[in-house]
Amino acid sequence: MIGLLGGNDSQINKLEPFLPEPMYVHINTESFPESPDISIRSDGIEYEFLDEDIEVYYVDAYHSSVKRPFKEEDDTEIDVNRRYVFATAEKDSFLRSLLKIEQDLGKLVINRPDIKDFHYLKPYQLFKLQQAGVSIPDSVHTNSVAEVRELFDQYDDLVYKPIGSLGRADVHNLEEFENRKDTLAHAPVTFQEYCEGDNLRVYILDGEVIGCYRILTDTEVVDYRGFERGVEPVSVSDRLARISIKTAQVLGMRFAGVDLIRSDDRIVILECNSGPHFAGVEAHLDTDEISRALANFLRCHHEQHEGENTTT
Repeated sequence: MIGLLGGNDSQINKLEPFLPEPMYVHINTESFPESPDISIRSDGIEYEFLDEDIEVYYVDAYHSSVKRPFKEEDDTEIDVNRRYVFATAEKDSFLRSLLKIEQDLGKLVINRPDIKDFHYLKPYQLFKLQQAGVSIPDSVHTNSVAEVRELFDQYDDLVYKPIGSLGRADVHNLEEFENRKDTLAHAPVTFQEYCEGDNLRVYILDGEVIGCYRILTDTEVVDYRGFERGVEPVSVSDRLARISIKTAQVLGMRFAGVDLIRSDDRIVILECNSGPHFAGVEAHLDTDEISRALANFLRCHHEQHEGENTTT
């Protein structure tokens, strides 16, 4: 059986039409732990609503945050926040442990918890890519004003962005940075050279390109999320395919969305997403090529496992 982990959102909804209902189960990570009932036992995972094992997992999202606890009569806001943080950490630990156990039991998990971590560990991701010879923006992740000024010695403008996954990216010149430099005392920040060119998203599945799209915006923005006015398919050159596939492979991602800037003389990797959204792209183009390819991949692994069980 195929397990689809995620909320009631468009990602899971896009896959379901290509999977016969007896073949998959949707485990709603948004509603958990209110439902469904799941147990981690000494010998494996117990789903109280299933009579058969899940052999293939597609992880869209953990939705680790829980619903905010009710405030009891004598509770302070600190008490409520403490319970919320604790419950969120427990849920995250449970779901990550579940998937790692299933992985150790030989199940296919796309993408594994350690691979999903790259979403939050952007400096480590870029370090891995650079060590493998993949072109990335000249970057510094720091709380040091001096380090940022040193990078400004080489570039007129720098992109600044969160080190993790929260917040948005923007562009600063040196004067703007000097006006805000004191904020580095609150949190380290990523600063990068500003790379000009086409914003492309390349989808990789099991070492192959299954889609490539240019993101169109109405305005000159660095972080195009929320500013998209359209998406158009782009033909993939051998060089672009080779770089994108290598990027996903260096990070161990079976399914990935590679975000990059392409100019006339350079392809620069911005990041590689371990849980790439594709429903929005497909909605813009009225297509299903990504969801169909991913569903077929999951289905093939399910049928392969079923065949192995039949012959043994």
